[in-house]
Amino acid sequence: MHNYIRAELYRIFHKKGLYIYFVILSLLYVVSVLMRSTIFSSPVAVSDLFIFTSLPFFIGGPLFASIYNDDLNARTLPPIIGFGRSKVFIALCKLLVTIVMVVLHYLLVFVGFCAIHLLLRTGIDHILVSTILEMLIESILLTIGFILVTNIVTYGIQKPTFSIVAYLILCMELISEMVKNILQSSMISNIFGDLTGYTLPRIASRFSEGIAASKFDAMAFIHYLIYLLVAFSILSIVFNKKELEF
Repeated sequence: MHNYIRAELYRIFHKKGLYIYFVILSLLYVVSVLMRSTIFSSPVAVSDLFIFTSLPFFIGGPLFASIYNDDLNARTLPPIIGFGRSKVFIALCKLLVTIVMVVLHYLLVFVGFCAIHLLLRTGIDHILVSTILEMLIESILLTIGFILVTNIVTYGIQKPTFSIVAYLILCMELISEMVKNILQSSMISNIFGDLTGYTLPRIASRFSEGIAASKFDAMAFIHYLIYLLVAFSILSIVFNKKELEF
């Protein structure tokens, strides 16, 4: 497992396109901060907090494509399985790589954001940093969850374009809102009570709020692990039953 994960990380870290995308995104943001800091008197850092709610879309999307879609485009999975690697083993390794890459890149965004606004003195303080950390943790949990759910589609359909579109739709929380509306319907709520607290966005929000308040929400963490376990189990079943396309 160690060798497979290391090989995956090596492959992803050597993707020039990923670096070019992040560098362009960073430069555009620095330029926008410089321009707005000279025009507006209000703290720019406060108005830019939306960045941390959009991380699953703008950062998670390219990471998802780099980790998963390359295998489908290059048809590398059949040879790997041919060497004796099980599909569940591959899915588990990919999940661990996803966790490492998401946490690493989101922390880099956090450090870069704080560094830029400290250097330019655009209104960042310890209270704002605490808020950012809460949003960062929530985005990390959401991204990992969204990617795991999307992989059910990725390995079930094996169409790179369709899988990335499915992930981006999840990031926009259109599906989450639909599920929330269904759970809030009188038929469901009268029988099972309020189940909206068990959706992924709400679980991630509860856990991150607890961390921000210096409390560990054990129930939210358990609910999140159950969510991942159920999604991974469905993914394993779908992946095992689906024949790989050469």
